[in-house]
Amino acid sequence: MTNLKFSETDEEFRRACEEANVKPTARQASKWRMKKGIVWKKLEGGRMSETFWKAKEGRYFPRTNK
Repeated sequence: MTNLKFSETDEEFRRACEEANVKPTARQASKWRMKKGIVWKKLEGGRMSETFWKAKEGRYFPRTNK
């Protein structure tokens, strides 16, 4: 099965993408199947910091260098 077809049909992958606020693309499907990428890390509670996820959701904006 191609990554494009997988991204269109796999319900678990599509739910994980929705939770991570990421479009279910063929590229994300490829990363998912290799157990890598933002969607996989979100599902598995990977090493991404809570600050990263708050920023991704638009709830937190880290300090910028001036």
